Amino acid sequence: MINYKKLILNSARVYRIPWAGKNQANIEEYRYPSAVLKFPKKNNSHLFLFNLQTFEHKPYIEILSKDENDRLKKIMLQKEKKIRTKSRILLRMVLAEYLTISPSKITFTYGKNGKPKLKTSFKKISFNVSHSLNYLAVLIDSHRDIGVDIESETKQNPVITSLAKRFFNQEELNAIINSSITKRSVLFNRIWTLKEAVLKSSGIGISNIEKAPDFSFLIKKNIDSNLQYYSTKKFKGYTFHTNKFCLSTSVKKNNEL
Repeated sequence: MINYKKLILNSARVYRIPWAGKNQANIEEYRYPSAVLKFPKKNNSHLFLFNLQTFEHKPYIEILSKDENDRLKKIMLQKEKKIRTKSRILLRMVLAEYLTISPSKITFTYGKNGKPKLKTSFKKISFNVSHSLNYLAVLIDSHRDIGVDIESETKQNPVITSLAKRFFNQEELNAIINSSITKRSVLFNRIWTLKEAVLKSSGIGISNIEKAPDFSFLIKKNIDSNLQYYSTKKFKGYTFHTNKFCLSTSVKKNNEL
């Protein structure tokens, strides 16, 4: 019998991070050392970070559903298909440990923007996933609608300026234009992941980015690799970056499943 829990804990860095806390904390302070994946408490989230390059997925293909395999077959680019296949397998493995069922028994349903949810479950659990190049983030909560976004691609300055002019408000755009060239890509990725995480927690797509909050108040603060918490009228969460990627999360306030 395959020990999925051992496989997950050997493949991922797992963190238990509160939805509100002190700024400038090093994310490693929240490393989850326990081998027991208990449901997150109401004020906490669980964050799984995977390096997809190190995960050999072929022995576990059979845990995917026919629907998932049909969706994957439609992806023409082999690299993208491989990344999505690995991501889906790992998501099933993570959820199965919380639900104490076989990964193959999990059934998903999809919102109008393609956001997956568990079709049936006697336990309250919410999740969201994001991948960028070789990195996968899986966010788990047991009470509310959540969103996570990870961005590892370093963009050239002309691309950053063009995207910022199209999708960001004037203050956010000014912050990027006025930042040093060395920090510009990190700053762009931070704003982008914040906005996408909020949209995902709302169940709407990136095409509605104009509905995302203004994050100019946050980007005026020191942009370093430590945790930075934020709170708006409807959302709260945290953001941080490493030398490999930038990641942001969101949870809707006063919202339970």
